[in-house]
Order: sequence, then structure tokens, then C-alpha cells
Amino acid sequence: MSQLILNYPIKRFVNNVRIDLNLPNNTSRWLVWSYCGFKKNVKANSQPNVLVAFREIKEGNLLSDIVIREVALTLLGKMRIGTIWSDGLCNSIVVYPKQYFSVNFSQSGWRFSSFLSPNQRRINSPYPNEIYPLKYPRDQNWYIEFLLDTGGVLVISCLEFFYRCFGRSGEVKRIIATYPWDVALRRIIGDLGDSNEKLNAWKVKLGKNLVNQDAIFAAHIKYDKVAADAAKWTYSQIEANYNNDRPIFVKVRPWFEGDAKLCAYGVPFDDGKSFLVTSIKGGSDPIGVPIERDRMNSNRAKRTPDSASSAWKGAIQTVIKEYPDIISVTNDEEPDHSGARVTVMDSRYEVFGFQRKVIDSLKGDAKSSSHGSSHGEDVDSFSGGEPYSDSKGVGDIKTQAEEDDKSVTTEMESKGILRDIWNAAIHLYDKEPEYMNCLDCYTFEKGFTQGAEPSLIGLEPFFGIAVEKDIKNWIYINRLGRVVRGILVIRMVIEGERYFIIEIQRRLHQSREMSKNASKFKEQRYKGFIFQLDAISLQDERLKLNKWLKLFLDKIRFEKGVVSNLSDIWPERASTFSHKPTKSDDVLGVSILKNAVKKLSG
Repeated sequence: MSQLILNYPIKRFVNNVRIDLNLPNNTSRWLVWSYCGFKKNVKANSQPNVLVAFREIKEGNLLSDIVIREVALTLLGKMRIGTIWSDGLCNSIVVYPKQYFSVNFSQSGWRFSSFLSPNQRRINSPYPNEIYPLKYPRDQNWYIEFLLDTGGVLVISCLEFFYRCFGRSGEVKRIIATYPWDVALRRIIGDLGDSNEKLNAWKVKLGKNLVNQDAIFAAHIKYDKVAADAAKWTYSQIEANYNNDRPIFVKVRPWFEGDAKLCAYGVPFDDGKSFLVTSIKGGSDPIGVPIERDRMNSNRAKRTPDSASSAWKGAIQTVIKEYPDIISVTNDEEPDHSGARVTVMDSRYEVFGFQRKVIDSLKGDAKSSSHGSSHGEDVDSFSGGEPYSDSKGVGDIKTQAEEDDKSVTTEMESKGILRDIWNAAIHLYDKEPEYMNCLDCYTFEKGFTQGAEPSLIGLEPFFGIAVEKDIKNWIYINRLGRVVRGILVIRMVIEGERYFIIEIQRRLHQSREMSKNASKFKEQRYKGFIFQLDAISLQDERLKLNKWLKLFLDKIRFEKGVVSNLSDIWPERASTFSHKPTKSDDVLGVSILKNAVKKLSG
């Protein structure tokens, strides 16, 4: 066989996860080439490993023979095909061509293929082996082929299709691949009503460690047999072969039917009519009724009474604690129950074409409230499995695909300045209606909404713009997980006048001033902002707010939250205010709001 040469460009691409791959010449450049099936994880059995094929990039971009290593399933989003690793860290990525495709997820629109004995089994070879050779000519991995209008096929590794298209979090894939179906079902959607009921929206309650963006996939598992069967079948194939010490090769089929769109990187072949996918960039949502999203650990309620019992007492908060830039991850241990937790983002998933409507469910009165959470113990490394025992020095890492939807908002913490200001506004609206007779939260997506749980507007990260590193990092409330910082926008009608409040989400940081037994974390300090708009009608007010807010959100990124630096774009009646409460406050933040209004109106 002639020497294989990498003929595609390479660009810098860095993530913050260190994985001990134990590759020969570990400091050389190692290219992730393909996925080679599941493998039983004998050291940490709460998730399977995936066999990952690497090729060393030598001088002149010559590629070595394949070397295979085991990587935990939940890390597959970091271990993308085309990424290049050295000393356990990803530092660059191959720039394969990117194309968009219209496909059919119904059974008539796809088929499976493999290099294993194609003639005897009457199965076509997925693609000409010479354009992307694997370790074995009769490789047993399964591919799914979608028929294209060009007369060719879109060829995708079943493992790639599973990881990128079955929900957004690594956790939902771990659950499907690890647990018997009845257990997996409870962990994904819990028990929320009758899945056969006639509804204008599909109601789904997400499991504790799933992310909000898993809602569409989870709802289909509950209400759509096609999705449930697809997920269950994936596990069944793994389970049937799990006791063998051999790779497990699975077929993965689409979890919904009908027309769909996919975007992918890869290698064209057959004169451009066909395309071998190296990695999936994104796709469209399945068409259907809106999804009403709830959570097993939700604090979304219209009222949270003082008498509510404490839920999740002592729970470890996720992505609050600051860690070094690099997170070390292990396949060999389960995380500690009391260890720190962090969420990191996989590559961005681009949602295009049809986008399903998802709304958050608001309950009536809360039966419980979060209380007494902690930040977790310091750890040396992280694992994505199921927490087990303690004192191993292993934290819990969760992964999820970063969404491309700019309107996706961040959630507000259960404690802190933003929560205090919102709770104070709720208190004034409820207890002093003669003072405040209207209270709304505003986002671009939903407009003005009422309810006890507000949404935050996520700041837009910098793409294609050269900015200083500290400005670029300020966008994120959690720099490791790449979770964007949120902005709270409130409208209050006080004594007949409309006022708007803007608060910036704070990042927690360690405080050296605290005693050993006290909390180690303090919030960043930013001033609040209050203003009024000149408007002739409610519609005019919303249009003016929408236009000005977009300008403000763009510019505040460059000022790292210092609102006073943007005085040249302030509305005519506007002011900053501090967050110093008075001792007479029965509800923290009430005097702060009243003083801010007095400052502007006086």
C-alpha cells in the first residue's frame, strides 16, 4: 500500500480537556481518524468506552499506521474525528470540506452498509476504501447511508450519528448505552402523565443530569415509538455483546421520520455526488407540536412559599468553582459523590431548517426549594461516569453540545444579586400593589412575560472578531464550560411610571478574605442599571427597547460589564445604582429597588 498523505489544511483548535491517551511518541501529533466500536469498561462500568483510531502525522504530513485507544463515551464530543492531539491535549483540527444536505429519515431514505463481506451479505461497501482507509480491509463498523438527490449517498459512521444526533448531552448517550431500557427511561424522562393523552404540547420532565437542549429528543422517546425503539435498539445491541471482550459494532437508525437536513464535514467522492462524513456539524429538528419542558430537579414555580421544604439539600453545584485552564479526565475511575462538578461544551451543534418550539413549564406553588448546596471538594481529575463512593479525588464532568441558537438563554442561580433583585420585585408586586402594579421579564425570543422564574438573555460570543483575551473570556459565566453570561431585563410599573432594570449575571470567584469554615466564594461586583423610555404606546416601547437593548448588549461586552462606560448610549432618563441593602429590609433587595427608582424619579 502506498504512503498515506494528509492533503487537507490544518487550523488551530484548542479545548480544555486533557486525556491520558498513552500513545507512542506521545508528544507527536496524533490525528483522530475513526471510531471502531464500543468496548466494555472494566474499570469504571457506568459507561462503555469507545475504541478510537489514531494516525501519527509525520514530517511532510505523512500518516502512520493506525493505533487504537479506548476513550470514555461521554468524551467522544471532545475526541472529534479530525482533531489533532499531542501530550493528551487537542491543539488543532483538520479542515475537511463542509456541506449541507437534505435527506429523508424515513426508512425508505436510508440503509446500512459495512466493509465486512459486502458481497456475501449483499451489502454495499460504504465508500472506496482508498479515499479513507481503515485499519482492516474488512472493517466491521456499521455506517448509515442516506440517499441523495445527486444519485449518490451521504455516508455516516453509526457511532458519529449516535453521539451527535441522539440528544445534546453526553449524559443522555451514556444512559442509553449503559442501562436496561426501563432504568434508562426513568433516568431520561421520569414519570410525567400518560404518553397516550391528547395534547397541544408534549410534556416531558428531564432527568437530573440532562440539559435543557435534550428536551426534544426526550419528548420523542416518551411520545414517539420510532424514537423509543431507536434508542432501545442501540442499547440492546450493546447489551447482547457486553460480556465479550471484543469490540461491539452497533447499527444506529434515525429517531424520527420524514424530511431532515444535516450539515457535516467530510470527504466528497464519486465525482462529488457522494460524501463521507467525518463529523456532523448540525441538523434540523423533527416537525411536531410544541414541547413543554420540565425538570426532575426544577425550581420553576409561580410561587415558592417560605414554608416550602428543602430539596436537593447538600447537592453539589455545577460549573461554579474556578479551575485551572486544563481539566484532566480519566476513564479508569467513577466520580466521587462529594467531588466538584463541571460542565464542558462539545463542538457547537448548528440547528437549521425547522426549529421545534420548546416552552418551560411553570408549576403552581412549589412544594420544595433548593437549599444548602455546596461547591464540592477539590479534585485532581474528572470522570463522566456515575458517582460512586468518595475520597478518590475524582470530580464529575458533564458534556453537552453548544447550541448555535443565539436566543438560547442561561438560567439564573438560586442565590446571589440577580435572585435577590428578582425576589424583591416579586415581593413588591405581591405585597405592595399600590406601589408596583405590573412586573415583567423581557427576552428577545419571548417578549414580556410574567412568572416567578425569569429568563436571562445570553450574551453573544465573539466569532470572527479579534478581541483581547480577557474581553473574550468575560462573555462566559463559566469559562471552562463556555456557558455564556446572562442579562436580566425587568419592566416594572411603579406609581403609573414604567421603569426598566438591567442586571448582569455575576461569576463566582474565590475570596481570600473568608475564614476557613466560611464560604470560599464571592460574586463579582457590577452596578445595576435603571432607565425609562419615551414611547407613545406599548408597541412603540417594545420596538424601542428591542433596538436599544441590542446595541447595549453588543457594547457591554467590550466594557466587561461596566455600564458607566456606555453613558453615551444611555436613554435620556437613566442611572446606575449600587446593591447595598438596609438593615430594615424584610426581603433582601427591596430597599435597593426603591432607592434606584427614587434616584431616577427624584
